[in-house]
Amino acid sequence: MNRRKLLLSSLLLIIFLFGSIIISWDLLYEHPKYRGCIPENIDRGCAIIATHDGGYLIAGMANSKQAWLIKTDREGGIVWSKSFFNNNSFFDSIFEDVVESRDGGYIAVGSATYYPKGSSVGKWYCTSVKVDGEGNLVWSKVYGNLNGSFARAITQARTGGYMLAGSIEINNSTGFDILLIKINENGNVIWNKSYRGSGNEQAFDVIQAIGGGYIVLSVNVSRGSESICLIKVDEDGDIVWNKKYKGWGSSIIRFNDNGYVIAGITSWTDQNPAVLLIKVDEYGDLIWNKTYRVGNFSWGTSLINVNDGFLVLGINGRDPLVDRDVLLMKVNDNGEVLWNKTYDGGCDDAGYNIIHALDGGYIIVGETASFGADGRDVLLMKVDEDGDLVWVRTYSGVQDKGSSDSSLPVELSRLLDFRCIRSSVILCRSASRYM
Repeated sequence: MNRRKLLLSSLLLIIFLFGSIIISWDLLYEHPKYRGCIPENIDRGCAIIATHDGGYLIAGMANSKQAWLIKTDREGGIVWSKSFFNNNSFFDSIFEDVVESRDGGYIAVGSATYYPKGSSVGKWYCTSVKVDGEGNLVWSKVYGNLNGSFARAITQARTGGYMLAGSIEINNSTGFDILLIKINENGNVIWNKSYRGSGNEQAFDVIQAIGGGYIVLSVNVSRGSESICLIKVDEDGDIVWNKKYKGWGSSIIRFNDNGYVIAGITSWTDQNPAVLLIKVDEYGDLIWNKTYRVGNFSWGTSLINVNDGFLVLGINGRDPLVDRDVLLMKVNDNGEVLWNKTYDGGCDDAGYNIIHALDGGYIIVGETASFGADGRDVLLMKVDEDGDLVWVRTYSGVQDKGSSDSSLPVELSRLLDFRCIRSSVILCRSASRYM
């Protein structure tokens, strides 16, 4: 794969959708400061969950091009690993989120570039895969239209099935819309809807809402300005309310059934972007927002509830692409920092998702160019309650212990049949007092 394509997925999305970042890649890759830290092969852990059998499941990407699942025990030892979409029709696939299914299997969602038979032009499409507890393929699905779509998050639906969130290009003139897809236990679509704003929209997270329905965390970019758009929808995908805040949101959680906390970044266009936290009540009204500047660049990627506040995972360093460290901050309920830790491996490392460890402490997943065997590898870290490092594991794509060739009979007619019901509500158009 061309090394210019090996970027952080969020920056890829910005460049692809908005064209707002211009970088001299030839100068970057030849710079002696970065030489050796820019691998040709990227293995990335995007999401992790604790499993019912006392281990963990990592969802991500192997060898820069294959969606990848890694099952580990509680110490990070590999139980099984499987890659997907390994055929002549799909390329550059990635899993970005995963949940445990109600029958003890797992459902992962992401995106893959699909090349229709006889075509040299590919588009990104939402993908969903179900495996059993041993990693054997149960079913795989592709959703989207001929213009392209992405899936970034999945959550269990209260009424059965699952809710997927991402984005879709309805036509070539209006940019990307937010996409929600409700599927049943077999991966078949129950309904799908798109939601448009004043520019390009992308959903990054979806969770069950307080009182029913779902909360969708999305980002709007219009005329060079970035804003978070928080949307509540009911069980049928109809909008209950939507609110707008300044910044870029990556992850959202509920707290104490009283509201939500968003983690993200102040702006990708800032000279020195900072970690952003926003706390809102159950109706999306602002309680507080805080920014935390750690180094020249810092970004909040994931967060979890802890007894006396929140634990915020992030990335900080001198460069948002290749000179990064894993950042972990503990803040109280008012957003005041209790402590922060930086884990510097010496080259380029990033943390993308954090969960509670099964035996106390916390588990972090991401990618590393500092450790491992082959280019940039999947990074798995355990830290204790105070953020002190317990152990580190890395996984390389060459360790894949078996692939599931999820060849799908995707026809052009099938993709054309994917009809989105487009909401008539224009999201987050007016300026908000929370800006």
